[in-house]
Amino acid sequence: MNNLHVPTNRPVIIDVSSKGRHPQLQHPGAAGEAGHHSGQLVSIWFEATQTGHFELACAQLCGLGHYRMRGDVLIDTPEEFAKWQAETRRRRRRARRRRARREEVALMFRSETTR
Repeated sequence: MNNLHVPTNRPVIIDVSSKGRHPQLQHPGAAGEAGHHSGQLVSIWFEATQTGHFELACAQLCGLGHYRMRGDVLIDTPEEFAKWQAETRRRRRRARRRRARREEVALMFRSETTR
């Protein structure tokens, strides 16, 4: 799991799946749990009404890696969410450009060494 940013007062749908386990997710501020069978895709929806930083945890003891099955839900105002989203897009564009440059240099190096 990772961090999940969502805006307030807007419906959010999350598609959850797993390999080899039957996960149960629980959010302390939400009523109930969401679970499903291994390999099955389940959609969970919610609408956050207040901002905050909450922990998302696996609600079932499922093996040795259980303690690592945690994530953070960061609920932002619509303005904070838009700012986070814009910054994330900028970082991804920069990362794609760096990756493309590395691939270009590697291709040039391979073509130089095969002559």
